[in-house]
Amino acid sequence: MGNQVDAKFAEFGPTLLKRLLQTSQGMHYQAAERALLLLNSETIQKMVKGNMARAYPIMVQGLRNGSQ
Repeated sequence: MGNQVDAKFAEFGPTLLKRLLQTSQGMHYQAAERALLLLNSETIQKMVKGNMARAYPIMVQGLRNGSQ
């Protein structure tokens, strides 16, 4: 089961996280709010926790870029 989750994350996870982080820092209020809600969802949090080695650097880089 773990390998299947890793394979699915490798397929779409990094792109999804990058897009959500990019959208959450955008100028369009409603899109940014929706992206933040999705990032806070239980499904996304489980995906990040289950793939910490790959997801955490993406999250940190996105947040760092957004704060500058």
